[in-house]
Amino acid sequence: MTQQNLYPSEENDEKQLEKKIILLYLIYKIDIPLSNSHITQFALEANYMSYYQVQKYLQEMVEVGYLDKSSNNNTTHYTITDDGVQALDAFIRNISTEVKNHIIKYVADNRKTVKKDFDNIA
Repeated sequence: MTQQNLYPSEENDEKQLEKKIILLYLIYKIDIPLSNSHITQFALEANYMSYYQVQKYLQEMVEVGYLDKSSNNNTTHYTITDDGVQALDAFIRNISTEVKNHIIKYVADNRKTVKKDFDNIA
């Protein structure tokens, strides 16, 4: 086994973009501040990305201004910015209808719980 097989190559830009758009779409559709733990749980349960990828992509999108990050009672929440909505509009085609429908279903099934959790923290 070569060293190259031990360390998979960096994801290509298209896959990274797709994963970031998935996160933006989730946060956009839920339309309330979404906790880091809810975002991570969603991504892991659906096998969209690893914990470390979620954290990396969230941080990168905060840095470029696509997401706002706030902390309250040791809980971090994310909301999409106007620039994030524009980026989402420009690249929404990078995620499949199946993924969009999964996100819509997740939002429908979990919005009340997420809102209740946010209201309890706020």
